Formats: sequence, structure tokens, C-alpha cells
Amino acid sequence: MATKCDGTDHPLDLQPLLTVADVARLLGFSRKGVYSLVEHRRIPFIKVSNRVRFSRTDVVAWLQENRVPAMEKSP
Repeated sequence: MATKCDGTDHPLDLQPLLTVADVARLLGFSRKGVYSLVEHRRIPFIKVSNRVRFSRTDVVAWLQENRVPAMEKSP
């Protein structure tokens, strides 16, 4: 979803990218668990050369998309 990098209306997240270890800490997963999510394309990621990186914005959005709301209590 990248657009021109000329300073005009581009949605790139300019925060530093997260590593697998960062995302594992954030989610409370092992690094192997994060790699499994990547392998099965269950979490958005960015390939930089042969390394896997994550946008913090993408990870937060992914968490929101996968949130399961609590059931309302029946009267």
C-alpha cells in the first residue's frame, strides 16, 4: 500500500519496523510461534531482503481484526 515518497499523502508507517522478537514479546508468543504465523500468512509482514519485519500499525490492526468480543450476558 505504499505510494510516492515525495511527502504528499502517503500512508507509509514511518515508525521503526518491528523484528520477530519484538512481535513475539508484544504478543506473548515464542519466536517460533511468530514465524509460524508468517509461514501461514496469518499476520501481515514485510520482507526486507531475507528478513521478516512488521509495521507496528499493521500488527495493532491485525490484533483488532482478530479480536473476539465477549458474549453479552443473558438476563
